[in-house]
Amino acid sequence: MVIERGPGRPPNGYAELAGFEIPSVTEVLDIVGEKEGLCRHFADLGLYGFIDRDRKAEVGNRVHAAIEATIHGDPQERITALLEPSLESDPLAHRDRSPEDGEQRRAEMRQWSWNSYGAWLEWWQLASFDLEPIATETPVVHRDYRITKSKERSRVGYAGTPDMVAWYTPRPGERRRVVVDWKTTRELRPNSAAQAGAYGVAWEHGEVLVGGELTKLGDRIDGALLVRAGRDGSVTTLFLEGHEWDAAKRMWASARALFAYRGALKSRVDAANERSAKERKAAAQAA
Repeated sequence: MVIERGPGRPPNGYAELAGFEIPSVTEVLDIVGEKEGLCRHFADLGLYGFIDRDRKAEVGNRVHAAIEATIHGDPQERITALLEPSLESDPLAHRDRSPEDGEQRRAEMRQWSWNSYGAWLEWWQLASFDLEPIATETPVVHRDYRITKSKERSRVGYAGTPDMVAWYTPRPGERRRVVVDWKTTRELRPNSAAQAGAYGVAWEHGEVLVGGELTKLGDRIDGALLVRAGRDGSVTTLFLEGHEWDAAKRMWASARALFAYRGALKSRVDAANERSAKERKAAAQAA
């Protein structure tokens, strides 16, 4: 069985892949989960209390990489290296208050990573009998076109990278092509379903990066399997099909609409705020 091993998320975003500026799935969904977006904002400002989010995100990245390596049969040494951050491979080292603080943080991250990966591996050893991977970490691009008021065609759309697409046998005699999404969060969230819905729509109706080329496959996606392997060693799974899968795709469509409306209004709001700021400055100078 040959499994397509994609390159993962482009390090500089999806614009180069798509050929134009295009939002990612997670960027669109941030407008639904504004609390997480706020945490990211404070982390960017360097406020230490919010760095915990980046630490958990880094653990998630490492566990995802270890899962992909396991599925493709990589050697154990590589998997161990992915799960155990060293000072040299630690992207958060520059934020540590002291070397001791950094080592304590890395030790905690190693424990979290092994807990999560171990929980997933135990689940995978049984679940893999019902899963036949098709592709992992393979970017997708969904290009939409709309007619603007000036009668020009304007490109809109989105891009993302599903963790895996696979054949899944939920019940004896049934075989479904599904999006599989790994999570290391404390719990599954509705946004997780919407994210899978986005990937499913793009795989079915958009383009998939296969062999270095964006290709329109048109393969039907019948649902999603969400697998949460927590940092505490627990596992939660959820299979979405039928009306639940439709609801996930509808939630994604609603998030896209909200993202587009916000974008359409933001430039006008920003211009109004800038004009008001100039007027206040001019009034202060004249006083």
